[in-house]
Amino acid sequence: MKSAFLEQGETLWHQTEQLEKYSGSDIVFQENGRLKAEVKKAEKRGKEIEEKATAVLAQAGRKE
Repeated sequence: MKSAFLEQGETLWHQTEQLEKYSGSDIVFQENGRLKAEVKKAEKRGKEIEEKATAVLAQAGRKE
């Protein structure tokens, strides 16, 4: 099951690649770099959230 953050990151990554293919503009390449950085942040945040959720669920299981 993919998290919403990872799905959003993949969508942004795909859109960025599409822009790169269809235009040679420097602005597009700058935006591409910015979007790639956002994707990495979103993926990192998604992983952090999943790790926290896993830890909370594990701790809750121990309390039962």
